[in-house]
Amino acid sequence: MRITATCRVSVSALDGILGPAVIGALGNPRLSISVQEQIGGNRSSLSAAESEITRVFGRAGFLLQSGRAGANVLILGNANTRHVRRGALEGVPIFRVNAEVTLEAVIADTGHQIARRTANTSMDSAQPTGAGASKTLTDAASSVSVAMVNEIAYGLWRSQGGGLGLPIVITINNITFREVEAVTEALQRLAGRGGDVFVRSYENQMLEIDFVSNQSVRIVTSFLSDQGVEIEGFTSHTISGRMVR
Repeated sequence: MRITATCRVSVSALDGILGPAVIGALGNPRLSISVQEQIGGNRSSLSAAESEITRVFGRAGFLLQSGRAGANVLILGNANTRHVRRGALEGVPIFRVNAEVTLEAVIADTGHQIARRTANTSMDSAQPTGAGASKTLTDAASSVSVAMVNEIAYGLWRSQGGGLGLPIVITINNITFREVEAVTEALQRLAGRGGDVFVRSYENQMLEIDFVSNQSVRIVTSFLSDQGVEIEGFTSHTISGRMVR
């Protein structure tokens, strides 16, 4: 029997998913997740952030477990909200709720940090310690954990002898699909043997790439400039720019 199917899958639907092949190649690592959460300065007994982080990493394909015993990677985090009153709507006080979630991933056996990120979100709510806090914490937790999925995978691969550092996240605006192909092929040549170029997303003429190699940010920045990318900024592991013609 032969089955033929035509599927349309959005890039966002696949964001943050590694799949069984990648997880298997990494040795089926087990993750333990622990997040300390405070809402308005008070300790939260049930963490909305931890629940969302657990969902994201489980969806990515990682094996999850409760407790640190037997875990290969520890995901440690802090989540908190603060709120200030902004006014009132029909007599009901309205507050601006700000949430911040910080995560770090460490190898359990050595304590070596392989990834760290922070995300912030905010919204107006009449329930700053209830629904408003839960929504902002969930949104921030989702953003930070999705961003860390690939970094953790690369960090595990490197710790197992891959030898290459964490990916350089490259973001290029104002780039056409034809230019995407040319730039990614050029970057693949720069990455060389053992390196890789992973396209995270391409939407509204904005390209986001994970670039893995032994090349420094300075070399990659110069290379992108030669490809027609106007560099707008960079850090130790990120580069942002726009295509100019």
